[in-house]
Amino acid sequence: MLIDTHCHLMEPHFKADLASVIERSALAGVLKLVNIGCHLEASRDSDRMCREVRDGGLPQIFGSQGIHPHDSNQTTDEVMAEFLRVIRENSRIVVVGETGLDYFYMKQPKEVQVASLRKHMQLAQEVNLPVSIHCRDAAESFEAREDMLRMLSEFPRVRCVMHCFSQDRAYAEEVLAMSAGHILSFSGTVTYLSADEVRQVAVMVPSDRVVVETDCPYLTPQVFRGKRNEPAFVVETAKVMAALRGESFEKFSEISSANAERFFGI
Repeated sequence: MLIDTHCHLMEPHFKADLASVIERSALAGVLKLVNIGCHLEASRDSDRMCREVRDGGLPQIFGSQGIHPHDSNQTTDEVMAEFLRVIRENSRIVVVGETGLDYFYMKQPKEVQVASLRKHMQLAQEVNLPVSIHCRDAAESFEAREDMLRMLSEFPRVRCVMHCFSQDRAYAEEVLAMSAGHILSFSGTVTYLSADEVRQVAVMVPSDRVVVETDCPYLTPQVFRGKRNEPAFVVETAKVMAALRGESFEKFSEISSANAERFFGI
């Protein structure tokens, strides 16, 4: 069994064939999906999709409530109150986010992004859920990751998954050292031969601190480049991760899935 710990099933890319996408996930052995909200409407859709899931069906679908840094101007007190209500009503909402900092595209001012991230961390602390973190710097800059480390230190009891980890080993070590609860998630990026730093981190991350994801419909693994990404393709990411780490596919799948189940409570 594998778990896709970060997918976006509400994106328009899946509108025409979502049922088939979900069926292929189950056939590939990807039996649990964490369907991530990244703005207000997507978070509402994540809540709705979780409520519509048939008990006993595969794959099992879980969800989140959150605002991506690109849309961090949406993070009002009213929206966060809505997220709190949804989390308390829907036990399948298992993570806060996707939230974080994106200084690469800078679609919102830094202070707006930081304020949004802080609100998400406060919510996670209140409801005792982990947070899905997006962190991307501008070229040749470490400012976003430095701001992120300060935020993580401000909330030492909040567990975070560093979604689509794309930084270097030094940053990975800093994050992991800050809390035994933090984990790193690897996407199709790790399958790209050009992603040297990410592949080096994939080798060194401790076995109990690693999970995999698709971030679909984006970041398609190398073997399927040019196609829309989907949850079934997380198998290819897991194969590459296992090979990099000198482990069997079966062993890596077992370890990463156990980590995901423990971290998200699924």
